[in-house]
Parts: sequence; structure tokens; C-alpha cells
Amino acid sequence: MRPHSRCFAALALVGALFAGACTSSKAKGGDFNTPRAFDGFPADESVGIVQAEARFYVNHAELLGGYDLIESERVIPVALRVGLRGAGMNEAQARLLTEDGDMRMYLPDGTVLVSRAYGKVEPRREKPRNALYGLAHKGGSLTNFDNATYGLVFFALAKNCEYDEESRSIVRVENGVKRTLDITKSVCSFKVTVGENSSTLFIGLKADRRAK
Repeated sequence: MRPHSRCFAALALVGALFAGACTSSKAKGGDFNTPRAFDGFPADESVGIVQAEARFYVNHAELLGGYDLIESERVIPVALRVGLRGAGMNEAQARLLTEDGDMRMYLPDGTVLVSRAYGKVEPRREKPRNALYGLAHKGGSLTNFDNATYGLVFFALAKNCEYDEESRSIVRVENGVKRTLDITKSVCSFKVTVGENSSTLFIGLKADRRAK
């Protein structure tokens, strides 16, 4: 089974656990958390010569001078590192697509968050705006993975979703059921073009703390 097939198989299994629990208790409501037995998905992935890693910076607000993107912009920031590794990488013309909708975050119950382009995340204050410019992933041409750096991409929160910092989870209530969805047990997908071919990579998230 290919890596991204394994990811979706696991995601479907977790979703089934949620669905089964919610169906059995729909009449009385309840609280449901991401299954503790589920360890999450690998936070590194490769397809062909494309290599990627994904991190969730628990201190992202500190990096932006105290500006919390989740609270102020209603986006989940994910640090993505993407580059090329292996035979033929020096001759390859590869690009990462980062416009609106090019990326997805699949929460443990199957809920989908759609990406928001960097240009549409605009802090009003100059300090966080300048800091965000330095941290954001602008997409574009890919180079040697060893020289690639982490850059932030953004996933928009739905209106019925809130973020719980203590559990690092997205919380939403549906049909009287409160779901607490650990974002570090989610899957992100993004598109890369290599030459005339387009590929979609699926990757998990690892919580991390970045030095200032």
C-alpha cells in the first residue's frame, strides 16, 4: 500500500470510530475526543524526489510578537518544509502550490479545513505583519531539501469550530455532540508539480516549539 493510501485508510478508521460513537449516542448527545489509541500520522513524507515535513508550532504567537493567528485570523498555521532529494533533482522543475484551496487539513473525524493563501492573512499591526512575512511559505520553486526551511501555511477555521490551546484541539458541536479533535492527529495534503506532472502529498503533524 502506498504511503498516502495508508494515511487515508487510517483516517477512515478514526472517522469510523467517531461516527460509530456519535450514532450510538446521538439522541442523548455527549463528548467525544480523538481516540487515545491513535498515535497520528507520520510527520514526514516523500513522493518520488519530493520530500516534506510538517510541524505545528505551539509557540507561534510568540514568534509573531504576541499575535495569535488562530484567535485573530481564524486560521491554523502549519510549518511546512518541502524540497527535492534523490536522482534527477538538479534537473527537475518543481513547484509547491499555496493559493486558496490548494491545501487541505483533514481532522480526525474527517472534517476538512481548506487553505487560505498567505496574502489573505493580514495582521493590522506592523510588527506581527513583518514577522509573518518572514515566516510564511510563499510557495513557488522547490530546491534541495537539505537547504529548505520551514514556512507557515494556513488553514481556515469553520464558523462552528474553536481552538482549545490546552489540548491542541479543534472543538465543534454538531447534533448535540461536542467533538474535541487533536490537530496533531490530523493529515495535511498539498500539491506539487514536477515538470508537467502534479502530485498530492499527505502528511501528519508534529507539535514543536520553534526558537525565536
